[in-house]
Amino acid sequence: MSADAISATELSVDYDGVTAIQDVDFTVRAEKLTAIVGPNGAGKSTLIKALLGLIPNRNGTISCFGTSPKQYRKNISYVPQRAQIDWEFPANVFDVVAMGLYGELGLLRRFSSAHKDRVQSALTDVDMADFAARQISQLSGGQQQRVFLARSIVQDAELILLDEPFGGIDSKSEAVIVDILRRQKQLALVGALLFGFSSGHVGAFVYLRKASLLSDSLAHATLPGLVIGFLVSTFLGMEEKNSLVLLLGAGVSALFGVVVIQWITARTKLGFDTAIAAVLSVFFGFGIVLLTGVQSVSVGQQAGLEDYILGSVSGMLLQDVVVIGLVSIMCSAAVVVYRRLLTAFIFDPVLSEMAGYAQHRMSFLLSLLTLVITIIGLKIVGLILVVAMLTIPAATARLWTTGVWSMSLLSALFGSVAAGIGVIISALLPSLPSGAVIVVLMFIALGLSIVVTHLRGSNV
Repeated sequence: MSADAISATELSVDYDGVTAIQDVDFTVRAEKLTAIVGPNGAGKSTLIKALLGLIPNRNGTISCFGTSPKQYRKNISYVPQRAQIDWEFPANVFDVVAMGLYGELGLLRRFSSAHKDRVQSALTDVDMADFAARQISQLSGGQQQRVFLARSIVQDAELILLDEPFGGIDSKSEAVIVDILRRQKQLALVGALLFGFSSGHVGAFVYLRKASLLSDSLAHATLPGLVIGFLVSTFLGMEEKNSLVLLLGAGVSALFGVVVIQWITARTKLGFDTAIAAVLSVFFGFGIVLLTGVQSVSVGQQAGLEDYILGSVSGMLLQDVVVIGLVSIMCSAAVVVYRRLLTAFIFDPVLSEMAGYAQHRMSFLLSLLTLVITIIGLKIVGLILVVAMLTIPAATARLWTTGVWSMSLLSALFGSVAAGIGVIISALLPSLPSGAVIVVLMFIALGLSIVVTHLRGSNV
């Protein structure tokens, strides 16, 4: 994704036949809170409407994360001026916030209990849950503004535009609004910490199994599924970059890659490494062809697909963090439960078989964990570098300990710390992809560990 959330070049916009904005150039960096300051009539609201694609620009260009405002509009949430709203409209607080989901629901989808929970959660975030049934005209100015902020939150948008958000509101509402906007920037850090821990945890056993090349093949095999998932969600009228749909497509694609590898090794004379190399190159090449085709015909909002190649925390949504966090916890829990069986299987497969745990089942379990970690890591580190999350922390931990369980915990710690620091650096310097930063940090830790353990004469 572009490091610039908004970019305008020589922008001129007319409003009611009068020039409101003339030859303006500016950029707004991703992951930043930016204010537009000016007197009444300076064109602030006109600029916001131009960003929403509601008013055409007379000259110049304007883009949101590298694409046009109209194409990107589904990923923008807008909090209007209070003066623009009919506060006598027959709607209560819950109804107004639920309107933020109308674009996602479309014409026929049912408003489910999950949607109700999202609305209630957004109201809780802005301290308005107790007012859910109250008519909007019965609220104070600050409370009304918080309701619209809740509507913005429930959209899980990547870009939030607020038109005079602090006009006529009390200090409490102002503090709540600022706190909510800052809280959104912390989501990526939480997801990265949990993913880093689980990837290091699982990666220790992948490293001991000497299956790193398989994880690399799985990562590259996800690209066709990502693009196909994007196309499917686009033509079904869903949000084009819905993370669940994209990750599901990536998972199916990677799983198919595993099946192809197994078929090649079982039915031909080709070796396991040759099968992996073939799947890696063919699937990734096919994915690049699909990605290039999608970009060339301007289907949907394809600008953010590149995030899944190199990783980007800009615009990470609450649903991304929830999915990454829950799946990461489940993977680490699986490692805890099966740690003894995995250890026995990797060290002595025959012992595992004689203990009643078939080798193919344990191999499938480890491959499944590797696949899941690969899929959830796409948003943070990207498909090219996700293999590093499964190998470098484990290699670093191996230099410091001789026990399998202590190695897995230390690997999880290294992965979590590197992911957390990398996301912080990427948020401060949005031009740096989060995946690349995290991998560089892990490599530095590995290099220092090699030097230190060598100087200590360690023989682990």
